Amino acid sequence: IKTMLKTTGMASVVVPDNVLFEGGAGEIVRKKLLETTDLHTILRLPTGIFYAQGVKANVIFFDNKPANKTAWTKEVWVYDYRTNIHHTLKKNPLKLEDLKDFDHIKFTLEKIGEFSKQNDIRLTMHPGPFNCLTSSDPKIIKNCVKDLSIHGKIFDLMGVERSPYNLINIHIGGAYKDREKSIMTWVENFHLLPDSVKSRITIENDDRENLYSTKMIYDNIYKNLNIPIVFDSLHHKCGPKDLSYEESFLLAYETWPSGIVTLMHHSNSRKQWEDSTTKTFTSHSDYYYEPFENFGFDVYVDLECKM
Repeated sequence: IKTMLKTTGMASVVVPDNVLFEGGAGEIVRKKLLETTDLHTILRLPTGIFYAQGVKANVIFFDNKPANKTAWTKEVWVYDYRTNIHHTLKKNPLKLEDLKDFDHIKFTLEKIGEFSKQNDIRLTMHPGPFNCLTSSDPKIIKNCVKDLSIHGKIFDLMGVERSPYNLINIHIGGAYKDREKSIMTWVENFHLLPDSVKSRITIENDDRENLYSTKMIYDNIYKNLNIPIVFDSLHHKCGPKDLSYEESFLLAYETWPSGIVTLMHHSNSRKQWEDSTTKTFTSHSDYYYEPFENFGFDVYVDLECKM
């Protein structure tokens, strides 16, 4: 981190106790920081805040400095937020409404929602791949539910409808060497989600052979929960080959409720069209070289160019 800073840069870094007090590599790093930066503050934290329960952590604050013959750190201010402190983060977690400027945030989101309706703009969300409802780790599931709930909350604050028209699109997640078991775990954990997410959620097919095809999602997710499928053209080329492109397209199209135009994803491979040295075929190209085949059906197409 120190090497990434400008000469006048500042940083705060979370480190466990052993980095501050043990010998070996920790001692070498510690001495180097004291010599080449002004390490002016150490904040000693209660256990379990940044690391596992029982692991003691600290935040060190330092200002980078230019090369000098003598050590830059002259004195260190230590703030002890550990001794005789009884602290828990789980009792009263921070909510969106607790933010100081929440009223302004709410007003802005409402205006965005109004603008989208007045101008016929379809707003959608695609949360990150770390949202994995197939996990057996309760902590991962809890964080996934929390993250997706925030997306649902933002859409609610915008005032957009609770339907797949304003969708929250995710992947199923890992297979953990047992695809059938994992996908059933997803179905079970789906019920942990709030209605603001359940009413908008969609699933897309994956781009890896060992993950989930459109047919797998149809047979296990759609048939159990009636969740619409977002068909991804590039992912179909890279994922499990259990149906043809047309068969997969039509299967996904069938899952969408009446009155809501289907949404699908399209992209081309960077490795195929732009840079043969690209490591994976799944990397998206900057531009489009092949059109999306919709077989004459009326669909929204989300063009995923990654320039």
